[in-house]
Amino acid sequence: MITLSDYIEDYLKKLLAVAPGQYVEIQRSELAEKFQCVPSQINYVLSTRFTPERGYLVQSRRGGRGYIKVMRIDPLYQKIWEELQKQLYSAAEKEYGCEMVKLRDFLMRLYEERLISRREAEIIGSVMREDIFNGLKIGSKEKNELIKRLVSNMLKAVLQEGSM
Repeated sequence: MITLSDYIEDYLKKLLAVAPGQYVEIQRSELAEKFQCVPSQINYVLSTRFTPERGYLVQSRRGGRGYIKVMRIDPLYQKIWEELQKQLYSAAEKEYGCEMVKLRDFLMRLYEERLISRREAEIIGSVMREDIFNGLKIGSKEKNELIKRLVSNMLKAVLQEGSM
């Protein structure tokens, strides 16, 4: 059975297919009106069907002139994202030490390939320092999960800007 979410996803994919660039911009309210649904339905489709793992990045700006920008990730960025996810999940499942070294090496690789700037690498790397967690009463697993989320979101934002 085809759902409203399927129709919205198909519509956005068709727009992307005919878009001159790798992205499409549309207002959330216009999309909700077109499909006669609430804006949260649009948010649901974007957050579940247009993910980096599926080859998409979504950027949105709220307000009167707000928009949604759905971008197709370049295959190079897609490979980088997949590698990043492997590194992050590996780091989150193990103790802090050597896995964080691998994650730092991965950041260095992104910098050396000029996919992120030195400043971006340093900023992202700063959340992996163990001393920033001093005073917090969290265990090793929670600390690694927090690092994983921070690094993932930071890199997603940085790579998103680079893929426009």
